[in-house]
Amino acid sequence: MIPISKPKIEYDMAKKKEWTEGALFLVPQADNGHSLGQVVSIEKQALNSVICAFYDQRNPDSVGSWAAPDPNKMIAILFTTPDLLNNGTWRVVDRLIPLGLDRMGNYVKLKAANFVGAEITGSGNVMEFLNAFYGLLPWDDWHDPKYLDTLLVSPEMKPKDLKFKNQ
Repeated sequence: MIPISKPKIEYDMAKKKEWTEGALFLVPQADNGHSLGQVVSIEKQALNSVICAFYDQRNPDSVGSWAAPDPNKMIAILFTTPDLLNNGTWRVVDRLIPLGLDRMGNYVKLKAANFVGAEITGSGNVMEFLNAFYGLLPWDDWHDPKYLDTLLVSPEMKPKDLKFKNQ
């Protein structure tokens, strides 16, 4: 396990920080809460995407301090578009050693193939995934009702108290 430099992340929401590999960022949610993500790798060869890890670590508002990412709470690690990092919607709060690339089972194979076949999830879809993960949106409200299941790092990470569109 890689040692983490800080046990708590203190942040100033008024100050926009540039992002790089290792950047920790907050993803705003439909109820004004935020969840935690990290830029694990920048992959310009894969349509200028980034690989980000997302954690089941949530704060009910936008102030305070955060625990550093807990590898056991990683719910997804995905190629995604960097647009919401670029425009500050995903607010960078700190930078730590990137974690989790080893949990992306097909990364080595994709890199060897120059990322041919990489699936890039739009950052807007990632936000909807996280909202659904926390029961703020229906989990099955997609053309393929099991689509969000495919974004999870493992089936065990699927929450028990999900909201469904027929509820």
